[in-house]
Amino acid sequence: MKKFAQGIKVVIFLSIGVGILYWMYLNSAASYVEYCKSEGISEENCNLLTKLKQDFLDTDKTYVFISILLFILTNIIRANRWNQLLTPLGYQTSFLNRFASINVGYLLNLTIPRSGEFVRAGIISKYENVKFEEGFGTIVTERVVDFVCLLIALLLGIAFQGQVILDYIATNSFLARENVISSTAIYLFTGFVLITLGFLIYFRKQLIKTAFFQKILQFLKGLWAGFISIRNLKNPIWFIIQSLAIWVLYYLMTYVMFFAFEATSHLSAESALTTFLFGSLGMVFPSPGGMGSYHFLIQEALLIYGVPLTETFSFANIIFFTIQIFGIILLGLVSLIYLPMRNPKKS
Repeated sequence: MKKFAQGIKVVIFLSIGVGILYWMYLNSAASYVEYCKSEGISEENCNLLTKLKQDFLDTDKTYVFISILLFILTNIIRANRWNQLLTPLGYQTSFLNRFASINVGYLLNLTIPRSGEFVRAGIISKYENVKFEEGFGTIVTERVVDFVCLLIALLLGIAFQGQVILDYIATNSFLARENVISSTAIYLFTGFVLITLGFLIYFRKQLIKTAFFQKILQFLKGLWAGFISIRNLKNPIWFIIQSLAIWVLYYLMTYVMFFAFEATSHLSAESALTTFLFGSLGMVFPSPGGMGSYHFLIQEALLIYGVPLTETFSFANIIFFTIQIFGIILLGLVSLIYLPMRNPKKS
């Protein structure tokens, strides 16, 4: 039954990503048909999927390869940074096990969003005898730090491309104009939260005594121990440098890919920053690996700088699937095979 429920989750999240991607395809295909008409290209020679395939083949493979290497380098830095959080808890872990668990975690995120974080904690717990709660706590700490780095990147984006971003928001703030989120829904949600909190507070003494609550309490204690491990860092400056380096490399991955595709090769480093920020926000959306949402926001960013719709569709797919296939899927599968081979006694 558990596997069936997980399968349903995978189907739901995958459907969300594929649905957004298909909607984008329809819009881009219609735009490509109009382009073909204006250029006198026959209908049989005007197929967006054929164009997409050709665009993949025409990319400069050198820049694609560099972008994939940059992604692998971010995982190497992540593995080293993670060790700084695990060491204060008394754990001496193998770099290769940490690196491989990160790769497998990214692979699992392509099924159920954020499930890779739990899998990563489970792997390091299995092969390095790290308590799951503490290991997961350090991962939560990493995510908090990553969120801070994203905020810094957003501030830089506003500093260098503020007017561009503000113009985009002003033009596309349809949620507020159309009143998508009604006041009734907000009141109902607030009421539900307040009633739930009141129930928990009123019956807190009875709840504390239950075995289920004790397990939750134990888990939270371990989570907190992992989270506050950041206070005991031996070299906090190096931790900060590594954290910033990861996000600089993420940005460079986008900028380097600009040169791999002719339609974006002329764009500036500032436009790459905007595109990177839009793409990062797309990855937050609950779809497998950001599928669909990442494509949509990358496309929106490039449209700001005058890149034609059909070209933005190609670029979004090129950068997304090259990293997913060669950076995440391939590396994740290799790591999945490697881990039990390296740790035969614990497999």
